[in-house]
Amino acid sequence: MNNQNKTNWSFWSIVIIILIALIMGVVLLAKSSGNGPGTIPPQEIMNIQEDDHIKGNKEADVVIIEYSDFQCPFCKIYSFHSRKIAEEFSDEVVVVFRHFPLKSIHPHAELASQATEAAGLQGKFWEMHDIIFERQEEWSESTDAFGLFKQYAETLELDLEKFTTDIYSGLVKDKVKKDLASALEIGLNSTPTFIINGEQINTPSSYDKFRKTVQSYFVEVE
Repeated sequence: MNNQNKTNWSFWSIVIIILIALIMGVVLLAKSSGNGPGTIPPQEIMNIQEDDHIKGNKEADVVIIEYSDFQCPFCKIYSFHSRKIAEEFSDEVVVVFRHFPLKSIHPHAELASQATEAAGLQGKFWEMHDIIFERQEEWSESTDAFGLFKQYAETLELDLEKFTTDIYSGLVKDKVKKDLASALEIGLNSTPTFIINGEQINTPSSYDKFRKTVQSYFVEVE
């Protein structure tokens, strides 16, 4: 083999090795990143946290964790579904709400989350949660989302001075960031996402299908 051929052979050998390494890296990344339906996330994230907002029976065997974005239209629809689930099966399930603001496409979502947490410091998280979803179109299209959130706080008879301070406080921001970090840690990339007893499910297309999915977990725990 002449020197030219040796050089060409060495060059292509290096190229092949690099390509193999890249392919293996992509495969490993695909296996390690993101969760799809049926995936079991880390147990510590699936446990109910002290600062979680819940509805239903905290001691229930069926735990539904909802990751949601207040500016997401589908999240608005499913917020009504999860509310009905919590009401209909108040003894059998516990619904846990966690923030997952997709800031890159929903510029007011993070502030909306902070507004609910600020209201929560005055015992009215769920009331603010409901108003913000119900009036989603109003504040989503506004150039003064904060002003509208403050109006909602007034409607709920909150201490407005405290609300105005709390909405931008480190405590409130850290809570939203904590929920967001947990969503990213388990590879979530869309909203709403529901996890039942540690298993991510396909988002049901209707309330009836959601209801049936939840009921299927009753059988498993009996």
